[in-house]
Amino acid sequence: MVNANHFFHLLDQATALTTLDQISWTCTNYNPIAYRSYGGEKAENDCLMQLFNVEGKLPDGEALHFEVADYAMLGTGKGDLVVACLDEGDGCAVSLSSFEEYDSCSPAELFDRFRMTPIVRFADCVLSAAVTDEQRSQLMREYTLYMPEQFMKAEHLRDPMVRLALHLGEDGRILDFHRAALDIDARSTLMDFYGIR
Repeated sequence: MVNANHFFHLLDQATALTTLDQISWTCTNYNPIAYRSYGGEKAENDCLMQLFNVEGKLPDGEALHFEVADYAMLGTGKGDLVVACLDEGDGCAVSLSSFEEYDSCSPAELFDRFRMTPIVRFADCVLSAAVTDEQRSQLMREYTLYMPEQFMKAEHLRDPMVRLALHLGEDGRILDFHRAALDIDARSTLMDFYGIR
């Protein structure tokens, strides 16, 4: 298991180098916005999710490989974010929901509470660098969102977040889904734009 402090230092370092244009990023794989059901009557963990694999190249040619996954929980309205370093071996991953204070936060409090953490700063910075407009268009041609109505619970078909995800997926606004999963204000602004009540 990689030490959490070491992992956060790695994320901070990668964020700083990206800001200084010392790392160039590309998205090597994308799992589009999808509905994920965990079964059961309550199914409080049913969610929408998307996943990016990104590769960064340092000036000396060394490659870095990360996985970034966004989750929007349909039962609670909370977002979650998972970042894994694929170069460090097993166990090198962190999620917002693994933090002790995550459970006591309301959905509206999450972004303010975690926005300056290494995991959120890294994901925002690296995805903005990796998913350019040109690459986003290519990803949307190659991958389609997976929101099968036949597998969704009736209440989820009417869920505002599901309706928003459908619009964002169809319009290729995958970075907006990344923001809206955690940031309730960004989510509300997007819902207003699409007339979702």
